[in-house]
Amino acid sequence: MKLKALLYVPEDDERFHIDILDEDQSTHLAEIYKDKKNKIKITFFRNGTDKPWDTDLRYFIDFLEKSFKEINI
Repeated sequence: MKLKALLYVPEDDERFHIDILDEDQSTHLAEIYKDKKNKIKITFFRNGTDKPWDTDLRYFIDFLEKSFKEINI
């Protein structure tokens, strides 16, 4: 899997978002954005039939750090 990130900065709006794509399969995997409460969120897209999964980006990063520490990477 080769990942690609695209940053979108609209001219007329301060809200940006970052798309995370699987470059090999042209699949949209995730989107990082700032919500209306100014929290940075990440939405994961599993496949076309599943519901997207939203979480706070800081929570997700903390989760990954703890997981990597547990498996000693």
